[in-house]
Amino acid sequence: METRVWLFGAVWLIAGALLFCGTSAQIIEINTMRYNKHENKAIRVIARFDRCPQHNFRNNFYHALTCAGFVRAHMDDLERKLNKKTLDWNADINEKLAENVDKPCYDNAQFKVFYYDENQLIFLRFGEHGSHVSYWITENLQKKYKNNENETVFVQFPHPDEWEFIAYANLGDFPLSNHVCDPESGAYYTRTKQFRFPYSGSFDLRTKKLTVGRKCAAPSPKQKIMQNDPTMYVRNRFTLNGADLFPYRRMKYFNQVYDKHTIVSLNYPLRGYMQSKHYVVVVYKNDEEDRRLVEQNKARDITLLAPCYIRVIRPDLRESHEMLMTPYSASHRFVILEEDGPRQKDTSTTTTTTTTTTPRTTTTPKARKSSLLTTTTTTTTTTTPIPTTIERRPHLE
Repeated sequence: METRVWLFGAVWLIAGALLFCGTSAQIIEINTMRYNKHENKAIRVIARFDRCPQHNFRNNFYHALTCAGFVRAHMDDLERKLNKKTLDWNADINEKLAENVDKPCYDNAQFKVFYYDENQLIFLRFGEHGSHVSYWITENLQKKYKNNENETVFVQFPHPDEWEFIAYANLGDFPLSNHVCDPESGAYYTRTKQFRFPYSGSFDLRTKKLTVGRKCAAPSPKQKIMQNDPTMYVRNRFTLNGADLFPYRRMKYFNQVYDKHTIVSLNYPLRGYMQSKHYVVVVYKNDEEDRRLVEQNKARDITLLAPCYIRVIRPDLRESHEMLMTPYSASHRFVILEEDGPRQKDTSTTTTTTTTTTPRTTTTPKARKSSLLTTTTTTTTTTTPIPTTIERRPHLE
């Protein structure tokens, strides 16, 4: 029995060392917890993920967060080959994290990052109950790093005094008008330029006005992490069931949605099923035809394809589970499904011509008014996505 226990412990430690000290493994298995709303309890889940193909995200920059700043690395495998750089952008991130591991952190604050526009990111900063909730918008990253966009860089956060104040963090059942509830579950809405928080309303960046709802409530299993897709005009429910329910949302953080492709940070408990500091970044790619139909206001759930992982978080280098990927521009595909697939979004152009006739009054030489007709021709060009047919694969939770 002692020998069996010793062998099990040795295997566990070796597996942990391989996974969290810079693994090159192509498959990861994770034992984790998920909330089952039908049975009203947590269930154990064994999830198995292959490594994402490198070509999937060659249009993107990856942003890895720490308490002191963030690392920005391009994921273009073709560009890396051209510049004779390592294809493993994860190694570049780890190296840059190690170089900046001693940068100062303030107030034990937590950070969330969101898509602001195709050139900038916006960060939310918060801490314990009563702490300042504030935000900071980066400068134009595309412009700043235009001459060295292929380089992996570290961007340090400004001092807390330089962040824009929103309100105070409210983590309990308190009816305070200048607090926001549970900032960890808040989200930034690109189209309205608002931060939205559960119960406590929203903060408008244009007017600097905080709209307060009803009083905050103590966290419950139904309290979800909010998220918004900056590319979608039509709202629809997400199909990651149980991924964002409190407290199990900390086992599967809902990081990002873009073109309805969903990215989560999945916790990897080292002992039992308790939360650890170790996370794996997992991508749920979606069916592009489903997304096109949803954009046309057709009632349809978006099918998620088999998930894969792109990065193992390094807590030993102070890396957070929070991350964000952004494409080169809004016209670039977020995910390239095929190795030789197009990098730009498919579009088709249709031209519609409309004729409008309006009355016009003139005066004749005999001083007699006559009504003439003026014809105006308007040409409207509409660009719409071309349907993309792809093979459906099993939906994996």
